[in-house]
Amino acid sequence: SDLVGALLRTHASHGFLTAFETNSARGSLVQLSASLLNPERSGPERHAALCIFDEVIDNGGTAYIEKVLPAMLAYVSDPDPDVRQSASFGVGVCAEKGGQSFPSVVTGNGANIFSILRSVAAAQDSRSDANESATDNVISCLAKIIEFQRPLLGAEASAAVSLWLSYMPIVADAESAVTSLSRLLRLSEAGDELVLGSGLANMQIILRVVADAAQSQVALKEHSKSVVRGFQSRFGDQFSAAISTLSEKQKHEIGCLL
Repeated sequence: SDLVGALLRTHASHGFLTAFETNSARGSLVQLSASLLNPERSGPERHAALCIFDEVIDNGGTAYIEKVLPAMLAYVSDPDPDVRQSASFGVGVCAEKGGQSFPSVVTGNGANIFSILRSVAAAQDSRSDANESATDNVISCLAKIIEFQRPLLGAEASAAVSLWLSYMPIVADAESAVTSLSRLLRLSEAGDELVLGSGLANMQIILRVVADAAQSQVALKEHSKSVVRGFQSRFGDQFSAAISTLSEKQKHEIGCLL
């Protein structure tokens, strides 16, 4: 899957997707990959196939969403954590890249996307060493749905934001840690009312997340500064009240950003 991703990123304009679909004596690569999604295949085989389609969809192959998303939705709750990781990452990619095809496939399969992700994230052992990276991808997937497919959440949108924030900052999966914090900063800076919460109810939680991630996400320091300083200038007393609820270490980290 890493090779497929590299080829797609460097040779998409030279027809790699066409080659992916071209038949050979053993069938096309897409047919071979799709066959590995069969539930009777082993966990490593399904994981590999999901990773391949994750890369394909993320790099221009959005036509495959309708064919592959049902399997991704099914495998988000698979017993194998590697399968869950690649499936939830794929659902997130589909949410970001799929436009209107995403909700049509989800609803067409009778899936309650928030219920699926919430049940996986809330599992008793979801934060064990074996499962944490997969759970991080579930939370990152939820964040993408909040940003790109919010209407699909309906009346559960606020609960979805609460669940997302309760698991932040992500720590086990490096890619999810960066993308999820960056997404939270971007939506907060834009004044997203759902993310900020009614009456800025979520500002204290967002500040806690920023403070807790300050040392591990140095690359996002300037963006974090912009958000924290924006909160201070726009919200004044409410910002000060939110700061007062933080631990001394968290207050120190926020102070370094001001």
